[in-house]
Amino acid sequence: MHWAADGVAIQATTVTVSAPRPSDGRLTIAGERGTGADARAITMQLPSQEGTYDLALPSPPAPLVFYTEGSAGTRIAYAPKAGSITVSSFSATNISGTFRFTGSTSPLASPDKEITSGAFTVYR
Repeated sequence: MHWAADGVAIQATTVTVSAPRPSDGRLTIAGERGTGADARAITMQLPSQEGTYDLALPSPPAPLVFYTEGSAGTRIAYAPKAGSITVSSFSATNISGTFRFTGSTSPLASPDKEITSGAFTVYR
């Protein structure tokens, strides 16, 4: 999994995927890099099917996505105000897709965080 945050490229060193939740079939994919103040992570809760999902819509039906920086106690979380996730392949063995969004710490907060060039392929 990789992405860029405000133009800075980030390659996840750890990527995990959960089993689909019994209640709604959604699964969680998380990519992380670094520790402490240098920690960066993307966490996505996705529907278990291919498609393009508008992150400006409420969750559900939109996927739940967060970008975080820092560690516990100093972590800053950015939720999308706009953007999309495309799940281009969903099978019994792997899931892949792309994402981009503009994130904010709250609806009225600034500055925003631009997450671009995001891509993931996970094996289950």
